[in-house]
Amino acid sequence: MPNNKSDLTAYFDVDGTLIEYLGSAFQYSLPTCLVINDRAFLPVEKHIEKIKDHNAQGHYVVVWSAGGREWAEKIISLLKLEPYVDAIITKPNWIYDDYDPSEWMPKRQYIE
Repeated sequence: MPNNKSDLTAYFDVDGTLIEYLGSAFQYSLPTCLVINDRAFLPVEKHIEKIKDHNAQGHYVVVWSAGGREWAEKIISLLKLEPYVDAIITKPNWIYDDYDPSEWMPKRQYIE
């Protein structure tokens, strides 16, 4: 199977990054809200656009959530981001590496 993706990878968290929890769906009726189990969430458009930008540049895009893979898959589906995401995983519990994370984590970017 040909892979035209670059070696660059972008990781995105779901809660607080791709969606923001607003509260009870009964309190919010914004047309842009996602309603899941009577809870309202607001998509964070600037981060959603970053996923699309990374995909367009040929980067491998991974989405993860502490809420689990199924939760992340549900959000990606509701946001219609399937064409832009290469992998959906549960938030890692352990990372094993020969380098201290401080040596490679400065590459993290926070979008304000």
